[in-house]
Amino acid sequence: MQTLSIQHGTLVTMDQYRRVLGDSWVHVQDGRIVALGVHAESVPPPADRVIDARGKVVLPGFINAHTHVNQILLRGGPSHGRQFYDWLFNVVFPGQKAMRPEDVAVAVRLYCAEAVRSGITTINENADSAIYPGNIEAAMAVYGEVGVRVVYARMFFDRMDGRIQGYVDALKARSPQVELCSIMEETAVAKDRITALSDQYHGTAGGRISVWPAPATTTAVTVEGMRWAQAFARDRAVMWTLHMAESDHDERIHGMSPAEYMECYGLLDERLQVAHCVYFDRKDVRLLHRHNVKVASQVVSNAYLGSGVAPVPEMVERGMAVGIGTDNGNSNDSVNMIGDMKFMAHIHRAVHRDADVLTPEKILEMATIDGARSLGMDHEIGSIETGKRADLILLDLRHPQTTPHHHLAATIVFQAYGNEVDTVLIDGNVVMENRRLSFLPPERELAFLEEAQSRATAILQRANMVANPAWRSL
Repeated sequence: MQTLSIQHGTLVTMDQYRRVLGDSWVHVQDGRIVALGVHAESVPPPADRVIDARGKVVLPGFINAHTHVNQILLRGGPSHGRQFYDWLFNVVFPGQKAMRPEDVAVAVRLYCAEAVRSGITTINENADSAIYPGNIEAAMAVYGEVGVRVVYARMFFDRMDGRIQGYVDALKARSPQVELCSIMEETAVAKDRITALSDQYHGTAGGRISVWPAPATTTAVTVEGMRWAQAFARDRAVMWTLHMAESDHDERIHGMSPAEYMECYGLLDERLQVAHCVYFDRKDVRLLHRHNVKVASQVVSNAYLGSGVAPVPEMVERGMAVGIGTDNGNSNDSVNMIGDMKFMAHIHRAVHRDADVLTPEKILEMATIDGARSLGMDHEIGSIETGKRADLILLDLRHPQTTPHHHLAATIVFQAYGNEVDTVLIDGNVVMENRRLSFLPPERELAFLEEAQSRATAILQRANMVANPAWRSL
């Protein structure tokens, strides 16, 4: 029995009452929160280890509700100035094909280092390169070592919508030097691979790794494939996820929206999480709400690729579970939940011309308890409550950018950079303390970053992508 106590911190609990408790303590035993209280009212039990949180805010760990990890090695240049399908077919797909399993291992470690340092403890990894041999094993080995909580949502593509084939062909002609590639699978093959993946990895790493099926999108997966994913999720008591209405070319299918299309086939349900939802109208929001579908909004990525802005305030007003995802490392160029929260606040204030359209409190909820709801994990994570997993972060607000601070939620959303995250616990294990990562010691970090840079350069070279284009002002 291992015990740990965090003492004299300000707890932002995210419980149903949204209590904020000054000078308080949290007691952790065997990875779970077993007690909490205010020092003036109660005495914390003895613990094997005590963390002094004076001057710090204790929060539930941030939840990255939708992301693609490996593409972090494709950021830094080749993705800029491209719309969604140009970026997908001329950067993402060829870049992933050029990666080797050892590159994937480096990508995952690099991603986790940046994520943990910004307070992210759970990620929903939409694994779109799992088709390549060795990639899954490489990723899972690092996830197990690092100790993050991971949903490994194994994507599959089993068709190409003929309506966009000509458009894709034209986009490929813009980069003729890039090798053409496809990640299509036969439906039966994808089923067998995902089933085997779940059998091998679901519930491993002390329960921190989950496996979901992830049909890519309504334009790239058959109804058969989506029906199978839905049944798989129900039978194995997990969720399933897909990209919905991310670009204008995904806006209509057979004369109706993707949400309408899926409802016709009975595919909207409470176990489904959909990402993006940019090309949505009020009817689409209503359909998702009716069927208790969960949502992940990738606000920075959607702006980066010039796709648009999802109607998040309308979803929030209906009480829907909406989390925040940083999305691809190369359609955001950072893995920083605090940065994405600020962008979420600003872009919706601007689009709606309403400075109160999403409150700082709601945005902080989206990164914590609502993110947990969007993954169907709010019974385990997302708030500081007894019985839940001890995924906790400590923010030190004693920085110039967070001084003065009065309104905690507003300070975190609008003033913080991300480097205020001082200590991170996942399952009660300290994975970062004083900004030192347990899985990337300071004496190894520079050499590791140099290796990541070298591998990224080699990947672009193998894929025949231009890494450093000429200076362009217009």
